[in-house]
Amino acid sequence: MTNTTPTTEGTGGATENLAGWGWVKRAIFVPPIVAAILGIGYFIHPDPIEFHAEGGPIEWTQFGLWGLAAIFLFLATKRAPTLRDRMNAGWYATLITLAIFRELDFHQWLNSDRGPFPGVHFRTRWLIDASQPLGPKIVLGAFFVILMLLLTVPPLFIRTPIRFFWRGDAATWLFILAIGLMGFGYMLDDILGRGLLFENDEILQGVEEYFELLGVMAMACSAFITFRKPLTTRIRAMKAQGESPCASTMGENVE
Repeated sequence: MTNTTPTTEGTGGATENLAGWGWVKRAIFVPPIVAAILGIGYFIHPDPIEFHAEGGPIEWTQFGLWGLAAIFLFLATKRAPTLRDRMNAGWYATLITLAIFRELDFHQWLNSDRGPFPGVHFRTRWLIDASQPLGPKIVLGAFFVILMLLLTVPPLFIRTPIRFFWRGDAATWLFILAIGLMGFGYMLDDILGRGLLFENDEILQGVEEYFELLGVMAMACSAFITFRKPLTTRIRAMKAQGESPCASTMGENVE
């Protein structure tokens, strides 16, 4: 009997079922498990506030997950079977790299007198101040133009199939979930916090770190899937299920 189950070539010749929403059944157990682990951490740590503070165990865990995601994506870029896959992984790696720089407070270093351009402060006032030297403005302007091109041009060529959204593609939805979780955590502490909901900001900061940790975990899982199952491989698996995503992206070829 012929096996008609959708599979992917994967790595090492492994065959895997790429059917859509099955990953959700496992993902729903992650938040309570993480909450339980953090609860134990708060209980055994000598200073619960330090546990979620800047430079604490939770933040270091997040940084480690960012680094893991970056490794997966750089490896995915190197081993991608097609140009489309390389662009997809490279664009994703660019986002992760920016996130790592943000976690390292790289922007504060650039904005200080210890940075490569002493006296430069990334504000409109500095940019339009004629008394400031033109050289750093040109260099930094060129840098930000290149960065914006790296962030905006690849998606135009990658053209992620629209049906990935309602077919439950794990890499796509975990990426979206990660953005949502981290955005929600940021909103809790930096927008709704500062004494607006609780007199003790430490409570909201802990909740923020929890949601941010979940978001980084989702991002790392998405990066791992992108490494194991490149974009075009997932498209072929979807086509094998009898629903070609190319119909929703103006008929582009998979390769």
